[in-house]
Amino acid sequence: MPLTPTLSPEYRGEGARHRNAPMTTPVALQPQGLAAQWARARRILSVIRVRPFDCSTEAGRSQERYRRAALTVLASVAARGVSILTLLITTPLTLGYLGEERYGLLMVVTSFLGFLIFADLGIGNGLINTISDAHAKNDRDAAARSVSSGFVVLCTVAACIVLLFAAVYPLVPWGRLFKVKGALAAAEAGPATAALILCLAANVVVGIVPRVHTGYQEGATNAAWNAVGGVLSLLAVVLAVKLDLGLAALVYAVAGAPALALAANGVVLLWRRPWLRPAWSRVTRDTVGHILNVGLLFFVLQVAVAVAFSTDDIVIARVINAEAVPRYAIPQRLFALPMTLIGLLMLPLWPAYAEALARGDADWAKRTLKRSLFVAVGFSAASSLFLVALGPLILKLWLGPRDPHAPMMLLIGLGLWNVLNAAGQAVAMLFNAAHILKFQVISATTMATAALTLNILLTKWTGVAGAVWGTVIAYTLCCVIPWFFFMPRLWKKLGAAAPVPTSPGGA
Repeated sequence: MPLTPTLSPEYRGEGARHRNAPMTTPVALQPQGLAAQWARARRILSVIRVRPFDCSTEAGRSQERYRRAALTVLASVAARGVSILTLLITTPLTLGYLGEERYGLLMVVTSFLGFLIFADLGIGNGLINTISDAHAKNDRDAAARSVSSGFVVLCTVAACIVLLFAAVYPLVPWGRLFKVKGALAAAEAGPATAALILCLAANVVVGIVPRVHTGYQEGATNAAWNAVGGVLSLLAVVLAVKLDLGLAALVYAVAGAPALALAANGVVLLWRRPWLRPAWSRVTRDTVGHILNVGLLFFVLQVAVAVAFSTDDIVIARVINAEAVPRYAIPQRLFALPMTLIGLLMLPLWPAYAEALARGDADWAKRTLKRSLFVAVGFSAASSLFLVALGPLILKLWLGPRDPHAPMMLLIGLGLWNVLNAAGQAVAMLFNAAHILKFQVISATTMATAALTLNILLTKWTGVAGAVWGTVIAYTLCCVIPWFFFMPRLWKKLGAAAPVPTSPGGA
């Protein structure tokens, strides 16, 4: 089921007769070419349906993976629309309410939400693979043990986060740490950070819910609840501004409201699948050990990713000042919009790859990777060109007199980073599903070290644009180039892997 139309040999110009044909020949062949493209488009759209495909055959399982991925993408796009609406409303609202320095502080504090991807010690991402494996083998017991063991570990992690922060909170001069000058911003820095930590701990626990749904290839359910969380967040932000509740309340609105939606998602999940309800009797030493071993690799990988991708605002605040953060953060948010769509397209492929590889279907994985790379890189390149060309006008129309006047070198760097990041997301989905973690850890830790160093140096030398160009250079050298040497070995390994046996029952 290719994502691009395949033209007939005549229309491609193959064969001497057609290469020497007059210029009118393609016109005569155009209806056939259009018919082929329409037929291919209908085959692509045929997977978008509510009724599942017959999974008793290899072809049916392939179609079912694409169906679940397509439904996830459609639902996620709708949910992302809610997020974009929230962003468009809350950015000028909060910027006008807080002012540049306090808004910069809000951006810096909430940027630590990026560390949520590793705050669970990688256990959440490890659960995606264990649930996918259990789903491929129809093993309810394995899924139940994974959820119970993972839940206990995540509750322990969340408690440790809160206790550790409570111990260091009175010892840290939060205003000086964030380099804020105003008395109000300095007074709010500590409570805002405390609000973020509490929300972070809550998200660590309830974050197990979307991982379980993802493992079952039910991303559409996650998307629906994400939309609920987005609406709650929007309402909470508007309420906090209208009631003048301050910076900490805005942090709760941004980071806490989505956690409430995830908790509700969990209640529904356990009602539909009661065998997944956490129970101490299902917590086993072997399962906990396996989750921690896999999670540790994901943890190191996620730390490296967070250091490289989530510290730009912090670097700018420390190297320049907090007032300079909006000049980077607001254009970066604009460029993040198409990347959210890329993420929505790529994420459903992770459990699909895992289920396919568990069944020994490496050919499906290879075909899907090529198609996903074509879509991700093509879309990100087109959207980046558009935003680089029209970004200044969009920002002026969006923010009016509050336009941060982003430098062109920053816009170009953000556009190039989007293309590299899109390719990386496509490749990472296969690597994660195939348990290719050590290679990713080595590449990511090397890249993170280089990116942080370059970001600091280039920000000092060139201003806010340096924060993205350091990442572009480091990612190219440490991740993109090594892919070309590693991929042939990966396909050889996957081609030699045997499918796992399945057990009766449904997971």
